[in-house]
Amino acid sequence: MSPSCFPISGQEREAFCFPNTVAVTWQPSLLDTSVRVEDPVKLATLLGGSKLYGNDLLVPLRELILNSADAIRARRVLDTDYKVTEENRYPGRIDITLESIPGSDDHYVVL
Repeated sequence: MSPSCFPISGQEREAFCFPNTVAVTWQPSLLDTSVRVEDPVKLATLLGGSKLYGNDLLVPLRELILNSADAIRARRVLDTDYKVTEENRYPGRIDITLESIPGSDDHYVVL
C-alpha cells in the first residue's frame, strides 16, 4: 500500500487513496479573524479587576512581575544584542518602587 492510502475498517484490501497532488484553494489570509469589542467598558467590568484577580491585592502585582519576566526572557531569546555588558549588568531588570501620592496617605506601585 502506498503512503497516501489508508485502510478502511482496518481491512488492507479496502483502502482509500489520495491522489499524489491535491489542489489547495483555501487560504487562511482570506478569513477575517479580527476581534471586535463593541462595549470595552462592559468587557473590562466582566473580566477585569476583582473578577479576574479576586480580592487579594498582591495577585495583580504578581501578574505584572511575571509578565515582565516573560517579556525579558522572550527578548533574550529573540534579540541577540540583548545581553550583559559592562554598562548594563542586568539587561531586563525589573524595578519595583512604592510611590506616595502627594497630599494623600495613599501609595501606588511603579513597575
